[in-house]
Amino acid sequence: MKEIIRYSSEHKHNRTFIQKKCDICKKRIEVLKSEVSRGGGKTCSRQCYYERFRKIVKREEQSPNWKGDNVGKGALHNWVERHRGKPRKCEHCNTTKSKYYDWANISQEHKRDLSDWTRLCRSCHSKLDYKHRKIKWKATVERKGWTTRDTVMSKGGVEHTVMEWSEILNVSVKNLLQRIKRTGKLQSGYKPKRDKKGKFIKK
Repeated sequence: MKEIIRYSSEHKHNRTFIQKKCDICKKRIEVLKSEVSRGGGKTCSRQCYYERFRKIVKREEQSPNWKGDNVGKGALHNWVERHRGKPRKCEHCNTTKSKYYDWANISQEHKRDLSDWTRLCRSCHSKLDYKHRKIKWKATVERKGWTTRDTVMSKGGVEHTVMEWSEILNVSVKNLLQRIKRTGKLQSGYKPKRDKKGKFIKK
């Protein structure tokens, strides 16, 4: 490495540069001596900087931040995409015209097993996950006591579900559920039926 002292009109004093080669492309470059002293000045461009960074950074099991299977779903999806690429085709309906594609977990156990993931369009992904999500949603609804279209409503001894009442009253299910959430009733006199513990009775 060769040192060069050059006057800087911008800083109005002499500055010391060092001639060296880029660690990646071996191109001859000049960097400030102070930059080299603090550990910088390794590459000639940002492209070479990131290429060097990818070589020296520790990944996955070698990384001190590696958590194994104890990670969130987002991190697992990123891991799968890093190893198997970005999905561009649905393996269920074979479409290539969808706006979004996802890596979907087949077993719903979310393990670090690349064979347990499949490429799906957003529509097929939602259908795959629905049967598993439905169980969680139902448990949450029961726990919080929310009204759903299966909630039994009664008036004058006549009982129907919210879905059935929507057809009888010619009102959308969405509007009925919003009204129940706001007033606790479908209309005047229509009250949800509850069990002894106060939970809504489902049909």
